Amino acid sequence: MKLKKKLVHALPLTAIVGFSGLAIAGTAIIKNNLSASADSESLAMNIAGNLNFEITPEVGGTYAEKTIAVTVNTGNSAGYTLYMASKNATANAMDEGKQDGITTVSTPVSKSNMPINSWGYNVGGDMINPIPGKDNAEAIATTDAPSNDNNKTTNVTVGVKVAPTLKSGNYSNILTFTATANTACEGFYCIDKMQDMTPAVCAATTTPLASAREVTFTSTSDNTKIPRTILTDTRDNKKYLVSKFADGKCWMSQSLELELSSTKALTSADTDLNTKTTWTPDKNTSNNLEDFVGPQYYSYPEDEEVYTAVSVRPTTKYLTNGVTPASAPSTNDGKSEWEKIGYYSSHTAAIAGSNKDVIDVYDDYDQDAKDSICPKGWRLPYTSYYYGTDDAYNFIAAYDYNNDLDTINESFGYNLGGTVYSSDGTLSGLSSAGAYWLGGASDTYYKYASSISAKKTAQWGYLFSTDSYGYIMDGAQIRCIAR
Repeated sequence: MKLKKKLVHALPLTAIVGFSGLAIAGTAIIKNNLSASADSESLAMNIAGNLNFEITPEVGGTYAEKTIAVTVNTGNSAGYTLYMASKNATANAMDEGKQDGITTVSTPVSKSNMPINSWGYNVGGDMINPIPGKDNAEAIATTDAPSNDNNKTTNVTVGVKVAPTLKSGNYSNILTFTATANTACEGFYCIDKMQDMTPAVCAATTTPLASAREVTFTSTSDNTKIPRTILTDTRDNKKYLVSKFADGKCWMSQSLELELSSTKALTSADTDLNTKTTWTPDKNTSNNLEDFVGPQYYSYPEDEEVYTAVSVRPTTKYLTNGVTPASAPSTNDGKSEWEKIGYYSSHTAAIAGSNKDVIDVYDDYDQDAKDSICPKGWRLPYTSYYYGTDDAYNFIAAYDYNNDLDTINESFGYNLGGTVYSSDGTLSGLSSAGAYWLGGASDTYYKYASSISAKKTAQWGYLFSTDSYGYIMDGAQIRCIAR
């Protein structure tokens, strides 16, 4: 939407330097960002006060300042941002035809320490800041709500320090104030907690094209970019990257790192518990992979030990580009932050004990689990032809599985974190494969586990149930999907 209104205010600013004068004009411009709400057309700006200086310079320099009040009124739900810049690229006040001038301070400086024949500004505080050049407008105020008595006026102080060494003349420049309506947030950009996710929030977030690889942390309708944000799990205040992909679903782009405790129950208030209000894990999260060792493949579901909820922290904490073990992520660009390996969990831990509940009640090993340790508003993905939805297949189908899509090294964020085998409590497949729990409430075998493996380029695939595949006491990572 283009804003039709545009206000320009000329503010005379004059200063007498000896027998010369300094004239600086101020202009105010109204602009509007795309996607700002319709009521941003009420955007208006006014500047009160003047910048007329009369200075008698003394040896060592004389300091003077003037303050103007820049008031922005808007009904835009996302508020506004006020920018200031010099019209001239040099940000100096020059006298036409003369070589010297009043230069901007180069770094923030106290008023008493300002260089002679310099100028700058501040918006509160005691420091005088450099005047931003034409191409480097600086945001001097921003709001996230419509204008009110507390946020609509910004007091801008311009300070000048001159000495008799400045040649007589008429020095001038133009300060430009630009008010821009902020883009209203959409979808998951409007929330900051994992537990605030809803189907409506995810649906309101732009669905990118399958060819999209560039990540954006800014609300956008551009489907050539993958929407991504950072949300906080209120249970432990850990933060997770969250993305929306071409399958139309919102996924965690990092694996879950929830600490389990046998003395602290998870509750339906902040956890994906739907058939019960609380669930208490059997064991605390530990550093010992041997905690996964338990009854082997030939055990039956009635063997209670098979349902142990185990969660273990990984020894290797990062995989650069999802593949190479590293001590830290390679960059902080929104793509590689996902390189952190999540906790390994048994299937019972992943689905908050619902496998035993489902099997005991329904005697149905294909029933989808209704509970998980994902945050409230999230769940484990499903891969079921008879119950629930086939998230893993649909995810693959949204991207051309037959092509060599570099899903590990690009934006999807699945890492080759391996699997912990319950046969001996060892980690296998680190840097060559990875397993993620799905939401099926199977018997001893995880009929519903997804895996990735390193081929020419890494691709996402999923495992079907056979006795040769995994076991519910094995350790896999957890990646949640929004409900």
